[in-house]
Amino acid sequence: MNPQSREFAKADALLKTTRLFSSLDTSTRHTILEVCEIIHWKKGDAIDSERGMRYCHIILEGRMKITQIDPKTGRSIAPFLLTHGDIYDIFSLLDGKPHETFPVVMDSVTALYTPIQTARKSL
Repeated sequence: MNPQSREFAKADALLKTTRLFSSLDTSTRHTILEVCEIIHWKKGDAIDSERGMRYCHIILEGRMKITQIDPKTGRSIAPFLLTHGDIYDIFSLLDGKPHETFPVVMDSVTALYTPIQTARKSL
């Protein structure tokens, strides 16, 4: 993201208020923002479940429910509700393995995203 853009300043201000990123110094936050782009999803948008393996997402605004399907019963469960400052898919970021999750956009969501390999180096 361009450090001179209005989106950069807004994303930086939002990150400063999150548990995960608030303790970072300005230089580190800016390094993260420079390797990210902004994405917007509207409520009800379908998100490719494989996206979490390809990209790391930091939720800036809105809510995203992460659902999983119980293979024995076929029932859907929602173990995570992500919001401001949360990372989707943090498990793939940490272990590099695929995880069968299905993101559901609960509200309009604004998120930062970067390729997972870049995130592993920068985050």
